[in-house]
Amino acid sequence: MAGAYSNLPAGGTDALTFYLQQGANIGGMAMRLEALSRPPGTAFVEVGCGFGLSLDFARRMLGWQVRGLDPSPFAAAGRDQLGVPIESRYLEASGLDHACADVIHASEFIEHMADPVPMLATLRQALREDGTLLLTTPAAEMIRPDTGDGLLVPLLSPGWHLVIQSAESLRWALREAGFETVSVVREGAQLVAMAGRLPDAAAPGTTSRVRYREWLRQVAETVPAESDLGFGARARLYRELVTAGLAEADAVWTALNAAAQARWGSQLERLGAAPTDALSLEALVTREPLGLAGILLARGWVQKRTGKPPQALFEGAIRAAGRLRAALRDLGADDGDAEDLAFAAEAELILLAAERGEDGIATRLRALREAGGHRHADTTAATCFISLVNKAAFDEAQQLGGVARSVIATLRDPARPLTWADASVVYCAATMELQVEGGRPALAVTWLGDLRARILHHHQSSGPHGPAAGTDLFWPAVDAEMLGWRLQGQQRTAIQVAADAERAAKEARFPARAT
Repeated sequence: MAGAYSNLPAGGTDALTFYLQQGANIGGMAMRLEALSRPPGTAFVEVGCGFGLSLDFARRMLGWQVRGLDPSPFAAAGRDQLGVPIESRYLEASGLDHACADVIHASEFIEHMADPVPMLATLRQALREDGTLLLTTPAAEMIRPDTGDGLLVPLLSPGWHLVIQSAESLRWALREAGFETVSVVREGAQLVAMAGRLPDAAAPGTTSRVRYREWLRQVAETVPAESDLGFGARARLYRELVTAGLAEADAVWTALNAAAQARWGSQLERLGAAPTDALSLEALVTREPLGLAGILLARGWVQKRTGKPPQALFEGAIRAAGRLRAALRDLGADDGDAEDLAFAAEAELILLAAERGEDGIATRLRALREAGGHRHADTTAATCFISLVNKAAFDEAQQLGGVARSVIATLRDPARPLTWADASVVYCAATMELQVEGGRPALAVTWLGDLRARILHHHQSSGPHGPAAGTDLFWPAVDAEMLGWRLQGQQRTAIQVAADAERAAKEARFPARAT
């Protein structure tokens, strides 16, 4: 194996602070454990359990009998703070009794081995007949030029990771170890594998998040609010509540601010306004919470929803993520979540700029994509296009014409669900053609006719109480199509379009035109 896990990693005790406040992906681990649908009393062993967060989740929320193996100082700290049973040792070839576990979890474990097959065979013999092995490991598929450093550096971790598995190689290794039933899927930069008995259904997403949020509440309420564990749990809870749109988030924000004032001497928004200067991890830990970027991004979303200015919060999130990543890079590490948070915040700033009709939107989206934030750039581009057209910033909108072309190309495909965003993109593209000098009204009326047909089809297939994406654009599309025909000198066709639309809407029991 690579490294010596009985020693503290680079950063010393501050590395544990980072793990608890920001780095641990306990949400992902919790979702996967609950998705196994195992009953209370399940015998659960986690190899390389670290601080023991997933052990604590399984014990508290699932009622499992838990046991961890890990020689690291992180594990010793977790045993003391959480009270979970963790044995301070490496797993040797005969280190687990035969058929002692219903579920074995090994997260970010096998990449530290030159040959993982013998260890996987050890885990297989420790499983009971209907047992499940759940493991995660970095995905070799993400070693590519467009992967951002925040993901790539931790994925490679030179000196610690010896072999990075692909989905294919991991399936082979599990079968070589004796597993007959194997599932390997890639989730972002991570491979998630299950072997042995597989769950009958997909992960119960909503239920899982409810239990995960409840676990975060319990942890936050049972340890000091200013501690790494307590603050990290409450920060994660805040992000979860904001994402779910739950009103409880306001009370958690107040508690986070009180804890930040007590520990760092300032409230969160003021901490976020600090410049992005170079600090060691040790110095950063004493100045601000290491999960500050995610907290400020979530707060910005709240401000945006309530009509309050969010720009300073998004800018603060980017600065906070930059400070954290700079401190980690000094230690040869990085943080993919902090990088992604900065990408998300930059996408929000681009959206705000598009809503103001500013120039340079296409350039900023291209820069975001090239930096590694292509997912955020791609999902933001359509909304930017819509905002620019609505602001009559047509020159800038035309630079995002690829967004409209890709949607229009599939508009007649009934297999593609019609979304509000798609309907809005088509409507905006068409109306822009009717307004710009040298526009193409003949194309515009074709797009608008196709859009009307899709909206009616969607309405009929959804039923009277189903979703109604694009419903509010049906009659505006009729009016715009009539204008397009008039611009081409075809008044009779415009009148016929109106009559045909009225008849089709009535037959489809579509909402009548507002008077």
